[in-house]
Amino acid sequence: MLATRMNNHAAVLPVVRAECNELTTSRRKEVVVPFIYPRHIPESSSLQTTILTTSLRSAFKSSHPQFLVIPKQSLIVRLKLGLATRTEMSRHNRILSPRKTTRRCCWNVGVNFFLMCVAFIACVSIYTSSLYTTKMYSIFVDTSTFGALDNKARADDTLEEITSNNKVKADATTAADEQKEDNDADSSISADAAIKFVLDRKQAYEAQNRSYVWPLRGIGYLYENHGVVLAGQYVSAPDIVATRKKHSIHIINVLKNKVSCSDLVIWIQIIGPTEIFSGQARAHSNEDECHWEYDFDARASGSYNIEAKLMEWKPDVPRPVKCPVVTTDASIVESYPVRKSFLGFKMYKPTEMCCEICSRLAGHCKAWATPIPAFPMGLLEGFKNRHHKVRRGCELFFDNETSLGVVPYSPMISQLNKTNETQFHLPADQVAQAPKKVYGLPHHYETMQFLGCGWSYWFTVDFQCLSGALDDKVFFANNLVNLTNTDLTVDSIDDEAVHAVASTKEEPLCSIESERFGTHSGRWVVEPWPSEQECPVPHSKDPTIFLKKHTYQGDNPKCWRRDDLSIYNHDCVEINCELIETSSKWESPLYKEKQWCGDWKHDSGCSYTQYTESELQQCVDRRKLYGFKVDGASVAAMINAHFSERMENINFYNNTEFGDGTKVTISTFRLLHYSNFPNTVKDYFENKAPNVTKDEEFFWVSGYFLSSEREIQATASRMKQYSVWGEKYLTPKGYKMINAHDMTAAFTYDTAWQDDGMHISGPPVKMILTKVLHYLCSEK
Repeated sequence: MLATRMNNHAAVLPVVRAECNELTTSRRKEVVVPFIYPRHIPESSSLQTTILTTSLRSAFKSSHPQFLVIPKQSLIVRLKLGLATRTEMSRHNRILSPRKTTRRCCWNVGVNFFLMCVAFIACVSIYTSSLYTTKMYSIFVDTSTFGALDNKARADDTLEEITSNNKVKADATTAADEQKEDNDADSSISADAAIKFVLDRKQAYEAQNRSYVWPLRGIGYLYENHGVVLAGQYVSAPDIVATRKKHSIHIINVLKNKVSCSDLVIWIQIIGPTEIFSGQARAHSNEDECHWEYDFDARASGSYNIEAKLMEWKPDVPRPVKCPVVTTDASIVESYPVRKSFLGFKMYKPTEMCCEICSRLAGHCKAWATPIPAFPMGLLEGFKNRHHKVRRGCELFFDNETSLGVVPYSPMISQLNKTNETQFHLPADQVAQAPKKVYGLPHHYETMQFLGCGWSYWFTVDFQCLSGALDDKVFFANNLVNLTNTDLTVDSIDDEAVHAVASTKEEPLCSIESERFGTHSGRWVVEPWPSEQECPVPHSKDPTIFLKKHTYQGDNPKCWRRDDLSIYNHDCVEINCELIETSSKWESPLYKEKQWCGDWKHDSGCSYTQYTESELQQCVDRRKLYGFKVDGASVAAMINAHFSERMENINFYNNTEFGDGTKVTISTFRLLHYSNFPNTVKDYFENKAPNVTKDEEFFWVSGYFLSSEREIQATASRMKQYSVWGEKYLTPKGYKMINAHDMTAAFTYDTAWQDDGMHISGPPVKMILTKVLHYLCSEK
């Protein structure tokens, strides 16, 4: 417990227990001190701090003079590390040795007693001076003086009232102090537990000899590179002004050092008995600190499960348009003796991406090359003859082996090779299709980092999370919160009353303006699984990504919304996906739902019309709708598969005879494939996209809430930025946006095919089409 150094990088603050005497009360407080290893403490730091019980303090001080013994460890740590707030800095003189603390406590008791005596004399003397201007001292000399007073009763009442008021104030102050101490103690315990959680994960990586992965991902990246440890808690906040919502999740950095909260993207999911809330936590900053919040309005009593995961660090920093240097001349890497290769999980155009991993290892990686030279002799089953794709990766060049503490390497290269040997030249029949080797230098701009344990184009194969459930998780002392009717939104407590109102007052229909990012706030509402009378046809679903087999679900639209959430991540169609360890994946409790039915509800109270097949046919005939083209790439193909299933029995208008129909187009604009080309996307939306004609309905689907970086900078933040641009520039041209970003957040882990955090299917796709049909057919 008294270790003083770890890895020769930082001082270690050991965990011990201490008791601090409170001389002004009879209580004894127990202080629990966290075991901290912040990497950012300089190696030369001499800080060595601990706390001991009173009985051991003297003996310890004499035998360990190199340790500083203090009663308030958490504050002294922040002061020593330069992490204290201004308020704490102004109070730093309160941190004394135990002997000085006792001396000050005794001095304070004496001073307080003297001041109380003076106040008592002043109060009594003011009253008695009107009756006895002389012998005022007799109040203290002879208490029988009060018996001679004609107004003794009034004096006694006055003194009793003063004493009573003082006692009430003292009790109130004591209660407030005790409550504050209890809150501080709870906060301290949560902070200690959060730090212990992080350090336990660090030890897990060390135990498996994978320390080289720890500082690259999730909570390890934040802790080792930025001194950040996060802890979250539920807060009941009925007066949240910004959103007017009653419940909130707050997340703080317990190490209190300065970071910009806007640099960190945190995903939140809250699953209740009949509601699901999900999205990005909002950053809040002031002069002294910053934190993250996610506000929501629960409308059903019961238990709510809270999950929060890290997604991105510095998501908005731009990348250079071109690589600094790209050449076929190998001489630019000859001066760097250490070279390590890693396999790209899904490497699109590694040369054009300048082997971004090298730039993200800024200051360490000196150069890069692609493709990798090491090539597995044998092939795993399912790889067929895709030798050249296995070679997609980057070779990194370093000055020495200790540049990063441990130079990252690719264990998958040897794992792919059954004979544990590698060859450095392609077989003759593969040479023609292999790309020519090129060399390049890293750029020196700031880089974003994907922090999650989801798919990553350079993390997934070589630097997998040991635990997808823990290694990108925000710590909560309690992930469950139980809400009663008194905790809920006032107008939603009485379900019968709500239904009664709904039956007498028609809900307004959602307008296309409700899709805007500033107003599109909502939740998923779970409905009971339909009965056999409602849906006579049993539910069945083709468990393939593009729904090659359609099954008629019945005329009731609720039947089409039925889903089995457990089927979505079993396919493996991407190269290398069979190499992903199961432990590195995570699914929320939603994944276990084999019978799930529900839809998206807008917080404004507006509704989306759910049409039967006969009603849809009437809409198509009335508006003379034809075309129904779903344009895009793989995401569009998934939308089209669900759309074909939904409209299988609908006959579209034949526009060839009169040419007076309305063409319907649904597009994704292939946003995922332009994740590294923001200028191209913005220019198309602003300048090149044509205006929508009067005989056309053009819906475009916003970017999804991604939980991966399968392609470089294909992230939730990048997709939202593109969608905001589209909303700004395309809306005046007649395009209508379907906001899928907010709706896909809840299902980004559970219904994404292959667990890729990108191809999100199931309820969100069905709700996208429900919205399209609503806006098409609800118009007058």
